[in-house]
Amino acid sequence: MKGGAFITALLLVLLAACAPRHDVAALRERQEDVAMLPPASLGHPLSLSQAVTGELAGEGRALRFELEVTDERLVLAGLTHAGLPVFTLVQSTKDVDIEMKGPGAEEFDPVYLLSDIKFCYWPLERLNLALGPQRLRMEEKTKNGTRLRLLKDETRETLLRIIYPPHEGGEILLRRFDLPYRLRIRTLETAGAGA
Repeated sequence: MKGGAFITALLLVLLAACAPRHDVAALRERQEDVAMLPPASLGHPLSLSQAVTGELAGEGRALRFELEVTDERLVLAGLTHAGLPVFTLVQSTKDVDIEMKGPGAEEFDPVYLLSDIKFCYWPLERLNLALGPQRLRMEEKTKNGTRLRLLKDETRETLLRIIYPPHEGGEILLRRFDLPYRLRIRTLETAGAGA
C-alpha cells in the first residue's frame, strides 16, 4: 500500500512539473492593452524593414517584416523572403484590421504581433500605463553595456526579455518565458528613429 501511495505522489509531482506554468488565454488578455496602444503613442514616426526569425515550441520560421508607424496608423506586413505576402496588419487610431494571406498566416496572433512591436519600440512610460491595470511592469536596465527590457509580473517573475544590440545593425532578441517563444529581429533598412 505504501508503495502505491509513493508512486501516486510521484506521478502527481511529475504531472505538476509538466503542466503549463501559465494560462495562455489569460496571458494574451493581459497584453491586449499594450497591443491596443494607439500608433501616435510612440511619439515619432518609425519605418523599418526587418528580417525576423521566430521560434515557437522548437518550430522555426523566417519572414521579412515591413513596419511603418505614423500618428494615424501602424502597418505591419509579413512577407516571405521572396516578397510574397503572408499577412498585413493595420492598426488605426480606432481599430485593428487584419488581412491574412498565404499558407500558414493563421499562425500569427495580432495581439502578440502588436504587443511585441510595442514592447520593443514604445516608451516605457506608455507601456507601463497600459500594463499597470494588469499588474505587469516593463523595466529597462543596462547590464555589461547591453540594454535590456524585462516584462515582470506582480511576483517579479520575468515573462519577457528583450536584449538590444550594442551597435547598429545587430539583432534584437526577444524571448518570452510565458510561452516557448523567441524572436531574432535584424533591421535591414531604417527610415525612421528606433527605440
